[in-house]
Formats: sequence, structure tokens, C-alpha cells
Amino acid sequence: MKIFSITALCLTAILSAAQVQAADEFILIQGGDFDMGSPTSENRREKDEVLHHVTLSSFYMGSREVTQKEYRELMGNNPSQFQGDEMPVKMSASTTP
Repeated sequence: MKIFSITALCLTAILSAAQVQAADEFILIQGGDFDMGSPTSENRREKDEVLHHVTLSSFYMGSREVTQKEYRELMGNNPSQFQGDEMPVKMSASTTP
């Protein structure tokens, strides 16, 4: 029981430190709702542009681009054509995981 308590305490301290760091690196995007797609009367409307209502919950987004080093450490690969640890990840439709 003592080991569990110490482990829980250490984990709490790590998570608290991570939350402080995350607060600096992430911004809150407020949720909301909107209509997505195109009305049937729109010129050049495609079949996959069906007008529908969307509701999003609030979420956090990184305040900067993900570096290739960060992406590689998390995903195990780097889809960028121009390589460099501190460069942003660049993906095209053909390289999207």
C-alpha cells in the first residue's frame, strides 16, 4: 500500500507539472455549432457538400507547429520531404497517415 501511495504521489506531481507546461503550449478553442456544407442552390456544388449542422465541444490546440522531431518521436516516422528536427511537419494528401 505504501508503494502505491508513493507512486500515486509521484504521478500527481508529474501530471501537475505537465498541466503547467501544457497551459503554455496549448490554447483553448471554444466549442460551438454551425452549418457545414453548401446549399443545394449553390453554383458548382459537389455531391459530398451536403448541408448539415455540426456541434463541436471545446478542445485544446497547440499554439505552434509540431516539429519533425516531436512527430517522429510520437508517430515513429517523418513524412516530410525536407528534413530537419526543428522544422515543421509538412504532409500532403499522399503522405497523410
